Amino acid sequence: MISINNKKTTVMLGIFVGIFIIVIGSALAFSVSSQYWKDYPLQISPGETKDIYVVLQNRAGTAEDLTATGTITQGSDIAKITGLKKEYEVPFGEETKVNIRVSIPKEVEVGHNYDITINFNFASATEGEGPLTIGSNVEKVIPVLVVAEPPKSSETEERNLWIYLIIGLIVLIILAVIIIIKVIKNKGLQKAKNKKSR
Repeated sequence: MISINNKKTTVMLGIFVGIFIIVIGSALAFSVSSQYWKDYPLQISPGETKDIYVVLQNRAGTAEDLTATGTITQGSDIAKITGLKKEYEVPFGEETKVNIRVSIPKEVEVGHNYDITINFNFASATEGEGPLTIGSNVEKVIPVLVVAEPPKSSETEERNLWIYLIIGLIVLIILAVIIIIKVIKNKGLQKAKNKKSR
């Protein structure tokens, strides 16, 4: 009895370890990257909207195409996944972008922090008579920092001032040329009249 129980335990343990290795292999095959992290948060002003993205990567593990479904589990009040797709195909060895729109209400105070957490559930189908789907989750946290709206560039104002000055100078030159031409014409007509009177 002891040996039979030991065999059953060993078999169950072996199955468990096998499934664990397959799941870990699938997890290693899939990752999510972002241009923002803890020390480099997304900076956005009150009332502002920004479009960002995360990248789904299928780089290692089993050489299979994966399908991912994304859900915002934290920060859905300020962020949403955009586009018509509900599922994202991530071919083996390639990357897929997932677009996210972040909007901050006008009344939010400067200095406020948010965390946008996106959960991706992915599945891969192994070869065989019937598809064996192994699912797992990968989370990505995008930190958000609300900052003051940057002041308008003084360079733009300076450029506009120069444009107005140049237009003003051109108008003055045109007026001066017109006046000079009229003066010359008037002098010519006066001389012609003087000659006729003589």
